[in-house]
Amino acid sequence: MSKILILGPKMTENNLSYGGVVVLFNDFINQLKKHHINHTIIDINKNKYKYNLFLFIVINFKILLNLKKHSHISLHGTANNFIFLGPILVIYCKLFNKKLSLRKFAGNFDKIYQNSSFYKKKIIEFILMNSDCVFFETKYLIDFFIKFNVNTYWFPNVRSKSEFNTDLNFNKKFIYVGNIQEEKGIDDLLNATKYLPSDYSVDFYGNIKEDKYYDKDKWQNKIISYEGVIKPSEVQKKISEYDVLILPSYREGYPGVIIEAFSVGVPVIATELKGISEIVKNGVSGILVPTNNPVKLSEAIKYFDNENYLQFCNDAKLSFNNFETTIKTNEIIKLILNES
Repeated sequence: MSKILILGPKMTENNLSYGGVVVLFNDFINQLKKHHINHTIIDINKNKYKYNLFLFIVINFKILLNLKKHSHISLHGTANNFIFLGPILVIYCKLFNKKLSLRKFAGNFDKIYQNSSFYKKKIIEFILMNSDCVFFETKYLIDFFIKFNVNTYWFPNVRSKSEFNTDLNFNKKFIYVGNIQEEKGIDDLLNATKYLPSDYSVDFYGNIKEDKYYDKDKWQNKIISYEGVIKPSEVQKKISEYDVLILPSYREGYPGVIIEAFSVGVPVIATELKGISEIVKNGVSGILVPTNNPVKLSEAIKYFDNENYLQFCNDAKLSFNNFETTIKTNEIIKLILNES
């Protein structure tokens, strides 16, 4: 008999998400299987449903169908999943005497709470206060929300150990992996390349999300190249073929792509956001720069050289130990089982 009823977004056959909630949830399921934990999955991936109302009805039907067989319900989702499914799960758990755990992906939940109406804030508080344990991706979210539930824990973005490692020779090859859209700092990176010597290269991989980036003139440069989309399973290998990962985003939690880079010993250049600053030690495992500053970004790119590169790589590899999935996920599974 299954023990844990798990709600989260499963990966589709052709899913090309980079370090998103789908990839993280899929990794969690793989760890449950590895540890032989009895569980049932309810898929809440909205991309598989045409209408949100239909999604809501199907999920509720599946919850009621499986509820009696399980002692613990575990929701893994975004802010919207928390707000729309959380209250129902709290009520079900109260009525049927089940335990409830919540895992919030990404790092902007404090802003969402602060910008919410009075009633929406009360919904969020109700969910958190009536859960048996809550997991957040960043430490600053724990500091913010622990006042609503003392059983609040850190569950960072995690990845598996990699069989790949970067070439420890510095070749001036840089890579960006992620969605091609403005909030990822793509314009800043394109502008930063204008300050680089011609022997540098910056390759872009990812889904083009905004029309302006379909303009071929943006990629007409000896330094930059758009290389298309790669599958999540191929990200580690692809990053290992480059010297440094660049992520000049305006908004992030714990970017999975940074952890992918650390797993293969590749240092990073990223913006000094709260979440990123928790995982990248400036001047050690990478370089942090202000948002919306192409000049500083170009200076960071040129900072790496043959003399300092090896040390950056070693420190990046060491940083990965904090985000290795077998270690961190096993800790979380134990916490969930203790609440069952």
